[in-house]
Amino acid sequence: MQFPSLSSLKVRLTLASVVLILASVGLTLYFALREVRRGTEQIVLESQEDDAQRLAAIVSRRLVGLQRALRAAAVKFPADSVDDSARIIEFVDNYPVLMTLFSGVFAASADGRALALSDEQGTRDPHLSFADRDYFKDTLLANRPLVSRAIVSRVSGEPIVVLTHPITGKEGKTVAVIGGSLRLTSTSLLDDLTPASPARDFASVTIITEASGRIIAHPSKDWLLRSAESEPSISAAVEAWKARGRPIDPTGYSMRSGAYEVGVAGVPDADWLVFRTARADALLGGIVKGESWARWVGLGLALLGGGLTLMMTVILLRPLERLQARALRLLDDDAAVEGGWPEMRGELGELSRVFQHVIRQRQGSRVDSELLLAKMRAIMAKAPVGIAFTRHRRFELVSSQFNRILGYEEMSLEGEAPRLIYASDEVYQGLGARVAAVFASSRAFSEEIEFVRRDGSHIWGLLQGAPVSEGDAHAGTIWTLEDITGMRQERDALSWSATHDSLTSLANRHQFELRLSRQIRDRRQHETASLLFIDLDGFKAVNDSASHAAGDQLLRDIAAILTERVRAQDLVARIGGDEFAVLLDNCSQPTAVGVADQICKKIAAHALQWNEHCLRVGASIGVVEIDGTFSDAASVVAAADRACYAAKHSGRNTVRSHVGADVQA
Repeated sequence: MQFPSLSSLKVRLTLASVVLILASVGLTLYFALREVRRGTEQIVLESQEDDAQRLAAIVSRRLVGLQRALRAAAVKFPADSVDDSARIIEFVDNYPVLMTLFSGVFAASADGRALALSDEQGTRDPHLSFADRDYFKDTLLANRPLVSRAIVSRVSGEPIVVLTHPITGKEGKTVAVIGGSLRLTSTSLLDDLTPASPARDFASVTIITEASGRIIAHPSKDWLLRSAESEPSISAAVEAWKARGRPIDPTGYSMRSGAYEVGVAGVPDADWLVFRTARADALLGGIVKGESWARWVGLGLALLGGGLTLMMTVILLRPLERLQARALRLLDDDAAVEGGWPEMRGELGELSRVFQHVIRQRQGSRVDSELLLAKMRAIMAKAPVGIAFTRHRRFELVSSQFNRILGYEEMSLEGEAPRLIYASDEVYQGLGARVAAVFASSRAFSEEIEFVRRDGSHIWGLLQGAPVSEGDAHAGTIWTLEDITGMRQERDALSWSATHDSLTSLANRHQFELRLSRQIRDRRQHETASLLFIDLDGFKAVNDSASHAAGDQLLRDIAAILTERVRAQDLVARIGGDEFAVLLDNCSQPTAVGVADQICKKIAAHALQWNEHCLRVGASIGVVEIDGTFSDAASVVAAADRACYAAKHSGRNTVRSHVGADVQA
């Protein structure tokens, strides 16, 4: 049989068909595989980000628990016996719960002298001084609980971090510090989050660093206290974090760091960073192999189709046209496999059977898709977080956990509008705008949002979402929801306790000094402000005659009197044992003197009935107007203190004003 020459139109059309098949299959595979790889890498990055954020939240909760344990011990600490080392040792020895939480526990006086140390060697007087330790000095200066930077222990020689809590005496001054150390080589705070991996390059690992850049948790203990910039798997991520402005944000983010996929989240309570890292080629190894396999399969299919097309075009052109017409009907969803095929033998007959096999495979794929949907529902039902799929502003698929979090029955949210779970149209529309902006920047959405449950109650949830197909709004969005109400309450309580006095619920000295400094810094010429410095008269006699409990109650009463006599925008603070301060915004000195006179009278008229005692105190008040002569907060406080001192020495329970360098009645 003689084949047509290359000048034949049939041959040229056939060769053009072969080239077209190769180009079409190649381009289809290229774009399809590129999208698959991009989507898979995005999922991997989101997983690393979620892991880092989850681990950062775990560390934060553990730190809160440890600080609570120290605070409980500080409340019971015998503050009146700081000079009795034997009693302090006995107290620490009789508080074993701390040793279950810390590697070592210590107590030290305000001058830095160690009073007691408890570790695996027992409880004893270590004859040490903490006065030169930065964490000790910072605790005394801030007068609040702190988490230290990683240091090397002078007792064990191992790297540790130290949690401290100040102990306040009768006069409201810090008389001692109690603290606990955590060995970075063995502590349960971090060790279980960074387990050693026998195959580091093929598993995700966790690395925790300080804000200063030193590593404090690593699968390999050899890396402890070394620079994070020298650790290959996170060095690029550390540089990127610095470029962002060194944020310590619990809301995580992820990035490609050289050959590694890295998730990053912050632990604000301790200024730590959690890095979740793994080699990209290990996480994406299956995709890379799949790409290679798909290219060879695609090339093989293209060459096979081109060869068959060439042979059939040359030998059986007309039957091929009938076969083409029948094959085109395979595109119909309800196309039948049997019937209507031309009777052919040889290669065309084989091709006809191939087409029939393709449609059978297509029908099988439809069944597989339905089975896959059922499996996806089963996975969603077992997931620990709520999962939902929305499209065209409707819930199309909602997991059982998603319904339970919001108080709905199984599948009852499907078909409903998402607006149902938000407090108002404004909240819902504002969220939609933020989501659109995040998706437009090719990032996943993650935000803490207040939701409305079916019974009308409110909860806080961590809502995270990503488009099913980037750039195609019609493809829908996948969401996850986690109830974080309890976590937010704990975080808010910790923030409040750092700025308020625990006895009176007034602002503490640190918050007062910040507000006063801001008042001086932001003062405008047409506004004035005044400061009242209040020292109670006769308060020590209350403690001596009636008990410290009576004194505490009287302090709470005085706090209530002060709060009632000022405006909502004014600040009332307890700055010492029986010393208070009132910062009056937009208030001249004559007006402030009038307020001080009213406070004096109100305090003098107040009587606390305590058992058989009727307890009364007076108040000496110094008043100063904050004008341009004061350069800083310390100079304002000093002037008010001088005025208060003058009030005390003029007979007490009176008011004196500071004017220029003088004090006036």
